[in-house]
Amino acid sequence: MKKILLLGDSIRMGYDDFVKEELKEYEVVYDPDDNGRFSSYTIWMFNIQNNLHGPFDVVHFNNGYWDMNNEGPNREREVPIEDYIHNLKRLINLIRSTGAIPIFATTTPIYDTDVETEGFEMINYKDAWVKEYNEAALKLMKEENVLVDDLYSLLYDKEKRHYKCSDSLHLTIEGYKKCALEVSRVIRSVLK
Repeated sequence: MKKILLLGDSIRMGYDDFVKEELKEYEVVYDPDDNGRFSSYTIWMFNIQNNLHGPFDVVHFNNGYWDMNNEGPNREREVPIEDYIHNLKRLINLIRSTGAIPIFATTTPIYDTDVETEGFEMINYKDAWVKEYNEAALKLMKEENVLVDDLYSLLYDKEKRHYKCSDSLHLTIEGYKKCALEVSRVIRSVLK
């Protein structure tokens, strides 16, 4: 049986149960109960999961929103883009060192808006930030020959916006299911 690990932020946490259902023929899909938050935290989470359940055959991961955040009163990015890329490279190398295949998922789009979100301060992410971090990550993935799961393009729908919740950050159930189908398809493609 193949073993798959899903890592990442709240977007991953929204689609992981749907992925488990889609990939149930592989029986073993792991997904931490914890939000992967920053890229450096995801490195730590990989270590924990690998020590508990590894080795894995495939590790599908995403990071971005937490790294690019500039939550007040801080006005700088939580993780500058150079450090973000450094962390992604560390994670790729760590995943490969265990014999697993890394798959990177791009950060999903933002429809520029300022709205209140229950349990959060004002969410003021901008799609320009997402594009900047995605472009840098895509350059690294090309250099490192890492398969990319382009969730940004998958969910980009400027007219309908029906894949995003009112906070413009998190996804609707339809959005999470759409991601799950794509994530499952990409994982299957490397397990054939």
